[in-house]
Amino acid sequence: ISSSIPEETLKTYAKDMQKLPGAIMVMNGTVGGINNIMPTIDMLTKMSCGKTVNELKKEDTKCPMARTDINPFLFRAFDVQAVPAFVYSEVPYNELMQKVTMGDNITGGFFRFSGDVSIDHALFRFEGEGVAVAKTMRKQLKSGGFYEGM
Repeated sequence: ISSSIPEETLKTYAKDMQKLPGAIMVMNGTVGGINNIMPTIDMLTKMSCGKTVNELKKEDTKCPMARTDINPFLFRAFDVQAVPAFVYSEVPYNELMQKVTMGDNITGGFFRFSGDVSIDHALFRFEGEGVAVAKTMRKQLKSGGFYEGM
């Protein structure tokens, strides 16, 4: 994801991603540089909660956040050139992170595309590429998520 994506699109992605355990949004870097992290944190809280960190503090409100990593290694490893981009990897996340931080290339076992589409459409595309778990994830997304009824 990126701060260049419209806020309403990011909010929709965050809402949908919260329904999908194991799904992670990834940013290439921070908003305005690493020396001032608050614009990035505010973007992420607005995306998930509709409010900045200070607004949440004033209201003493807690808000579930969509899982988001800031990780330029993943952008390079999957050759992400445009956002929003959607990537499915068969390699478990912890293994993937170990590989990319060591500088290893990811040469197979993933599917990637870019485009301004919904999470449901992205999963539909993955399903069409033979990603079996995408069908289950689409059901979770449409039913209200993994945690519904727990």
